[in-house]
Amino acid sequence: MEHHLQEEKRAKNIVWSAAGDYGFDPLYLAFDRTGTADVYLNIIIGLVYKWYEPAEIERLFISLGSGKKALYEGIFWLGLENAVYEKEVAKRPALQELRKEYAALNLKQLRKEGTSSLLLLLQKGRCCEILGQDLSLPAWEKDLLQALSYSASLSSLEIIKKTKEIYRIYFQYIPHSAPQKTGVYFLQKVLPAFYSLGRVHSGFVRIQTSAEKKTSPGPVGSLTRRFGILLQFTHPENTELSGQYIRACFGESIHSEHMLLKLEQVLCTGNHTGLHLYFTRGVLPPIAECPARVQKEVQTFRQETLRQKEQNIAYYKRSLPLHRSSILRLTERLSSVLHSLSPEDMSRSRSGLLDPSQIWRTLHLHDDRIFIKQEETICADFSIDLLLDASSSRKSCQESIAAQAYILAESLTRLHIPVQIYAYCSIRGCTVMRLYRTYEEKDQNQEIFSYTAAGNNRDGLALRGAAHLMKSSPCERRLLIMLSDASPCDDHAAKEGPFYRNKEYTDQIGIQDTAKEIRALRKQGIQVLGVFMGIEKDIPAAKEIFGRDFVKIRDISHFADSVGNMIVRSLLSS
Repeated sequence: MEHHLQEEKRAKNIVWSAAGDYGFDPLYLAFDRTGTADVYLNIIIGLVYKWYEPAEIERLFISLGSGKKALYEGIFWLGLENAVYEKEVAKRPALQELRKEYAALNLKQLRKEGTSSLLLLLQKGRCCEILGQDLSLPAWEKDLLQALSYSASLSSLEIIKKTKEIYRIYFQYIPHSAPQKTGVYFLQKVLPAFYSLGRVHSGFVRIQTSAEKKTSPGPVGSLTRRFGILLQFTHPENTELSGQYIRACFGESIHSEHMLLKLEQVLCTGNHTGLHLYFTRGVLPPIAECPARVQKEVQTFRQETLRQKEQNIAYYKRSLPLHRSSILRLTERLSSVLHSLSPEDMSRSRSGLLDPSQIWRTLHLHDDRIFIKQEETICADFSIDLLLDASSSRKSCQESIAAQAYILAESLTRLHIPVQIYAYCSIRGCTVMRLYRTYEEKDQNQEIFSYTAAGNNRDGLALRGAAHLMKSSPCERRLLIMLSDASPCDDHAAKEGPFYRNKEYTDQIGIQDTAKEIRALRKQGIQVLGVFMGIEKDIPAAKEIFGRDFVKIRDISHFADSVGNMIVRSLLSS
C-alpha cells in the first residue's frame, strides 16, 4: 500500500512539473502494470494541461459514449501525444529519448501479446514510426495513423474539430453532446461488459471466481463437475431445511423469527405469495448449527465466498492509485454541486478549494483569497440507497462491482451524505438481502468487498425489501439507485391473477412486476434511478421498468461516475 501511495504522489509531481502548475489535482494519472508511475505518459498528461483547454478536451472524452469508447479514446490520445511532443521537444531534448524508450518497451510488449484490435495495431504503428522502423500497414490503417499525426500548431478547438472529423470519416461516428465535465480516466483499463452465464436453477448457490473459465450451463445433472463450486438445497420441499441452509450460507438474520414472519405477511404478497425475504449482515453461525448432511457443502461455499472477498480486495488494491483518484474526483464533483446549492455557506479564503474565477484577484489586486473555504461538514437533506444485483449474471465482474460500489460509498461518506448499500439474490424461493452498511455506519464501507454473486434475481421482491430498509433513513428525501440488467429471472412462479398462474417470474411477467414495484416506491416519495448494464435487446425493458430515470453503461468501470452524474442531475433538478 505504501508503494501505491508513493507512486501516486510521484505521478502527480511529474504531471505538475510538466504542466508548470502545482495548483490543480490532475484528473489523469498513468501507471504501468506494476503500479509504477509512467514517466513519459505523465509528462504527456501534464503537457496537455499546459497547452490546451482542459475543459474542452475533457468534454470530448466524456462525449464518447459508443460501444467502441476505448478505441475512440485511444485514437484521441494518439493525436494529442504527437501534438504536445512536437510542441515541447525543442525545449526538452530529453523528451525525445524518453519517447523512444517508451516506444521500444511498448513495441516489445505488443509483439509479445499480438495486436488483436485496431487500436493496438495503430499503437504498434506509432511505436515503429517513433523508432524509425518499417511497419507494413494496410492502406486504410496507414491513412488513419497519418491523420492522427496532429501538428503542434493546432489549437484546442482545432484538435477537437479534427478528431471529430476522423471519427466521422473513418468510423461514421458522431460523439453525443456532453453537458458537463465529469472527468475520464483515459488509461483506466476497460473491463468486459457483463457476461451472462445463462440461467442457473435457483436451487443452486454457485460461486465462480474470476480465474475460472467461463462455461455455459448444461443440464442440471451435469452442473456439479463443470463449475468450480455448485451447491444444491437438499429436499427442496423442506422449507425449514432450506431456511437453515440459507442462514448457514449467507449469515444470521437481522430480524427475529417473529419479526421476519410479520414482514413476510406484508411484503410477500401478490406475485410473491408463498415466498420469503431474508435480511442479513453476513454474520455466519457456527458450522455445527447447520444440518450435518450439508455441512461439507456449506463449508465449501463459505470458503469460496471468502476467496471471492479476498479477490475483490486484491483487485481494488492492484489499481489503488486510480481508484483513490476516482474517489477524489467524484467527491470534488459532488462537493462542488452541494456548495453551489448552498452559496451562503461559501466564503473566500487563503486555503481550501481553488476557485478559478477568482485568480484575477491575485494578479491585479494582490489578494490571495482565491479559494473556497469548505465547512467541516455538508448537511445533505437527502439519503441514498444503492441496490446491487448479486445474481449469477454478475459472476464475471464481481471484483469490479465491489470496487465501484466502494468508490461511491467512500465519496458519499466523505461528504457526510447518509448512504446505505445492499445486494440481493434469490435462492430456492427466498430473496436474500445482504446489507453491507447502514446510514450511520461511516466506517463500514470495507464490507462492500464481501459482494458475491449467486442464484437468480427476483427484482420486484428485492425492491419491496429495499423499501423496508429505507424506512430507517434520517432524511425525508430518499434516493434509491438500482444496478440492473432489466432481466428479472426466478423460477418460482408469479402468483397474482389467472394470467400469472403457473408462470415463471421472467421475461414480461418479471419486467411488469418490477416496473409496478418501482411505481409503488415513487408513490411513497422515493426517487428511483436505474443504472442499466445489460444487452441491447433489453433496453426497451429498462425503459418500461425505469421510465426515463435510468442511464445505460457498457462497462462496470463507469458505474461510480454514472451514479455520481445521476445524483448531480437529481440535485440540480430539485
